[in-house]
Amino acid sequence: MTDGAKIPTTPESRLDSQLHMTAANLGDRVIAARTARGMTATALQRASGLSARTIRDIETGNPSRRYSSTTLAALDEALGWPKGEAWRVWRTRDSDIAESVRDEIAEQMSALRAQIAEVAERPPWTVEIVDLMRLLSPADRRLVLDLASRLAPA
Repeated sequence: MTDGAKIPTTPESRLDSQLHMTAANLGDRVIAARTARGMTATALQRASGLSARTIRDIETGNPSRRYSSTTLAALDEALGWPKGEAWRVWRTRDSDIAESVRDEIAEQMSALRAQIAEVAERPPWTVEIVDLMRLLSPADRRLVLDLASRLAPA
């Protein structure tokens, strides 16, 4: 690998975390607005026409759920929010997620470019070894790399 350059982990775990923040942010806002109006979750369900499960998923910040514009518009109306407010709360975090994922992908691409440049400077036979390493299991790959590091001149 290059000096100081490493391939960052994939952004899935960070994305999952940020999706949870998106859902939690909407949930927190809904709970605050509902309680400020003295509404129970059941009252919000009746006022919005949404199912009990949908209200529960929104309020608990279920990150695996996606909400349609119709669902979010129903929240706006039931909570007395300006039209499109729930959508803005939901989408604001999504755009933050997209930007952070884009930044993380740029970091990965930079690390890959550095590795490609390093490999390009090596003799041709080392590229063949790298290709052959891909055929090994992760455990065998670690064993070969450990052996190579022990045999490499200091």
